[in-house]
Amino acid sequence: MNEHANFRGIGINPAQKVDDGSYIGGGACTPDLSNEVTDGGSVAPRNGLKSPSNLDVTAGAAQQTDAAPVVHDGAIFTPIGGGKVGREGAPSITGDMDGVTVMKNLGLTPIQGEKFAHQARVSSPQMDDILGLGWPVLDHGFVRVVDYMGNEGAIVQAARVSYGIGTQSVYEDRGLLRYLMRHRHSSPFEMCEIKFHIKLPIFIARQWIRHRMASVNEYSARYSILANEFYLPAPEHIATQSKSNKQGRGERVAPEVALEVIDLLKADAERNYKNYEDMINPEGDKQLARELARINLTLNTYTEWYWKIDLHNLLHFLRLRVDGHAQFEIRAYAEVILKILMAWAPNVHEAWEDYAFYAHTFSRQEMSVVRLITEIAVNAGLTRPEVLDMARENGLSSREVRIFADAVFSDPKMVTA
Repeated sequence: MNEHANFRGIGINPAQKVDDGSYIGGGACTPDLSNEVTDGGSVAPRNGLKSPSNLDVTAGAAQQTDAAPVVHDGAIFTPIGGGKVGREGAPSITGDMDGVTVMKNLGLTPIQGEKFAHQARVSSPQMDDILGLGWPVLDHGFVRVVDYMGNEGAIVQAARVSYGIGTQSVYEDRGLLRYLMRHRHSSPFEMCEIKFHIKLPIFIARQWIRHRMASVNEYSARYSILANEFYLPAPEHIATQSKSNKQGRGERVAPEVALEVIDLLKADAERNYKNYEDMINPEGDKQLARELARINLTLNTYTEWYWKIDLHNLLHFLRLRVDGHAQFEIRAYAEVILKILMAWAPNVHEAWEDYAFYAHTFSRQEMSVVRLITEIAVNAGLTRPEVLDMARENGLSSREVRIFADAVFSDPKMVTA
């Protein structure tokens, strides 16, 4: 299955990119793969997405075999593949040597034995298929996977503190993943990481940055000029302030009011950007510093960043941001990332839905009510084995049935598992 078919299978439908940079048709979609590797060895953005100059989104340049040495601070350096690397007199390390030879040249010899046998890099074919591809969000935004580390095998390997892949069956691996998720053993999930390149409105970036357990490098408006791109909500997403939720939307406004709001947002953004261009114009009468001129821009202006996070904290992000109470705009990004998770770690996604996203934690007082209801049902004629059979019929494992029985029956002597 190629990457396009794989993502259609989890609900990401094709769309078309139009001249103004926006996308039409079907939400997150199959990107344009028209661009190829350029002559210099670097790779142009494969989906036509414009990237800021200070974000490196291209592949590394081709190795140079005859590059001239560079003198810096009295030491001689040459690019990898072109002779010596490091200070003059250091061991010769070239790009065409294998890693073991390189390490031996540096004075290290690998430990011999089955425990330390060479191990191939852990990978996910589905993730390899989609690396670098951009998936549209909102009117000008996107999400693309730049890199990742690990897969579900890496999680169970860390949990077992063992070496080698395939020491357990797929069924047992799935069971272990579910056990880890249910009992909140989070550190094995932190062994997997993923790095995204994301384009998003500034007001959403300010919500997003509250998830602090991640590494972020954002496009700098001090060094670079922001593009004239800003988010305009669709009419159906323009609503009044909720009367019951102080940070949410309520009823949709009338269609004519929605169009008026969109016109106001567009006019403000265009006027402010025009003034921004005037203030930073090097030929103009102001020639203002970019770090000052940027403060005039509206919060719906688009920014870009690299965002790297481990799987445990990504699941926490998704639990909050896929939820229906999250703001629509950040939820749109979270839903695309959720589908990427489904391709990367489907069993983790399943366990997360069962034990986190659709689960609920009861307080001590709430558990007292649950036990009271169960006791009333039993006294009315529903037998305890019937209660536990219902639990099994709803997908609980034998271990989970025992845990469930301990939780819902107030008297341990009444438990039958």
